Amino acid sequence: MHRTRRFPLHPFGVPLHVFDGEVFPMMDPTAFSAAWVRDWNAHDLDAIVAHYAEDVVFRSPKVARYTGGKTDTLVGKGALRAYFARGLAFRTELHFSDPKPCWDGTGIALIYAGEDGSTAVETMTLDDDGLVAEARVFYDRNIEP
Repeated sequence: MHRTRRFPLHPFGVPLHVFDGEVFPMMDPTAFSAAWVRDWNAHDLDAIVAHYAEDVVFRSPKVARYTGGKTDTLVGKGALRAYFARGLAFRTELHFSDPKPCWDGTGIALIYAGEDGSTAVETMTLDDDGLVAEARVFYDRNIEP
């Protein structure tokens, strides 16, 4: 019989467990999505970036606009922080609503509405610490670079 031992909560409320000697996060997708949306709606850049791993890979058609069409992918928390900072400065009324999380054992897909009437789906693969290691964003409309 395998024993699961509870550890203190990760900063985002992710309880950590041990199974067969390995520590892994047990994600509460509702809590994760609520915290993620809360931080974005507060325009709290530090809190937003804290959801992501240091070596995160982030892909979005809006990144292509940010990079002048050179790429749709950013690598690393520093690059992501600069991108998010510019987005928050540009979209001062940014507000996400109606989050609907879908999940499996390794990540979450979050469907949400933007203040501009758009719908987005953001898929996020989590690392062993419960942080976003890879993310990809899809929109319900064409995003021109």
